[in-house]
Amino acid sequence: MNDYDLNKKFISMLEDKPDTTNFSNGEGYVLQDPDIISEIRKYFLDRYNNYYVAGRSLDDGDSPLYESFMRVYTVDKQYREWGQPYFKSHTEKAIQHCLNHEFEIKLKCKLRKRKLEQIEDNK
Repeated sequence: MNDYDLNKKFISMLEDKPDTTNFSNGEGYVLQDPDIISEIRKYFLDRYNNYYVAGRSLDDGDSPLYESFMRVYTVDKQYREWGQPYFKSHTEKAIQHCLNHEFEIKLKCKLRKRKLEQIEDNK
C-alpha cells in the first residue's frame, strides 16, 4: 500500500476532529480508541524506530503520512487528541471538554466489556 492510501486508511480509522481555530487553540479534545491509536503508533515505531525520527522524516520528506502521524502524535496518555502538540503536554492550559461525547460513551462500554471478559477468562 502506498503512503497516500495508508494515510487515508489511518485517518479513516480515527474519530473525526473539528477543523476549527477553537480546536487548535485548546477548546476541547477528541477522544480516540486506544486500540486504533496503538495500531497506528506501532506502524510508525516499526517503520522509524522512534517518534522524533518519524516526525522529521515525514515532515522533511513532505510525506502524506505526516497528517496521520501528527494526529496520533497529539494524543495524550488518556487517548485525548488535542488540536496541537502544546496541549498534549500542557493539558491544564486547555479546556477539558470532550467534543465527541457519544463516542466516549461507546468507548467506555467497550472497555467495560473487555474488562469483564478478562475477569471471566481468569476464573
